[in-house]
Order: sequence, then C-alpha cells, then structure tokens
Amino acid sequence: MSQQDYQSLPPSPLADEQYGRGAGQGQSFGPRAQQTGQIVIPAVLGQVLGRLPAYPGSLLFTTALNLLLAKHLPEDVLSHLEGRRLRIEVLDAQLSFDYSWQQGAFRAQTAGGQGPDLVFKANAWVYWRMIQRQEDPDTLFFSRALQIEGDTELGLMVKNSLDALDLSVLQPKSVLRNIFSK
Repeated sequence: MSQQDYQSLPPSPLADEQYGRGAGQGQSFGPRAQQTGQIVIPAVLGQVLGRLPAYPGSLLFTTALNLLLAKHLPEDVLSHLEGRRLRIEVLDAQLSFDYSWQQGAFRAQTAGGQGPDLVFKANAWVYWRMIQRQEDPDTLFFSRALQIEGDTELGLMVKNSLDALDLSVLQPKSVLRNIFSK
C-alpha cells in the first residue's frame, strides 16, 4: 500500500475508542478511553494552547531533543536528517513543533514557508504510550492513532531509530550526566 493509499483511509472510530478523541480524526470521545484512564487534553485547553505562538514551543522542543537525543542518534541517521523539515502535531493539545537537523543540532523552524518533509500526528496520550514503549508505533499507525504524512522512507528511518534507542539514556541520572558533561 502506498503512502497516498494510507492518507486516503477514512477516519477510524476504533482509534478514537482506544486512544481518545481525535486519534482517528473522529469527533467522539470513546468509552474505552474513559475506562482505561487515558488522558485526553480537554478541548477548551486545546483551544487555548492552539492560540499560542508555535515558534517558542518548537524552540523548547528542540532544546529537549538536543539535550536528550542528539548524542544518541547514529551518524547515518543524522546525515539523512540534515536539512529535512519535520513536524510533530499533538492533536488534542492543538500544538505543533516544527524542527530540522542542521549543522549538528536540532533547530526550531517557523511553520510558514516551506512545508515539512515529514509529519507525525497523534494525541498526547498516544505519544506518551509510544515513548514509554507501552504501545508499538506500528500498531498505533495501523489503528490510525498515529498518523505519518510525507516522506515514507524518512518516516520509517525516524521510527526505526527511535525504536532502537536505549531508553536508559532518558533516565534522570543519564540526562543530568549528559547535560553536565559538556
């Protein structure tokens, strides 16, 4: 199935039930999401967050990426990322973070101008489950709770690189060691 085929799939009510409102781009908040204790950012808060300027959030996001991940990504991955524009969208929070890898660091980008080469879209809860490795990104993608748009090859490389990352580098002691070892 090609990237265009995936993008033309209809919204998934199953994803809404499992992962919260907006995960499958439907409008309802599913009963299973309530039963499983999933956190969905309230629509009112999402509307407020969505009005914030995007660039400062992208700047904070790239600072975190540089502190937590940049040292741990393989050189071949970083060379493929060079100059490529990426976006993370948090659907329920109505936030997006635009960034790229340039000259040895993640850099915040403005949303205007050239569009991103790759976009990841999901609710905050879906990202949390994925970061905690409680859900497999492939499962989230095929249930349409995680949407990936743009360069398919780049998306697979990013996903596989994050899957291969040793999560111990994100533990507080490791993070502090990395920050103060500069």
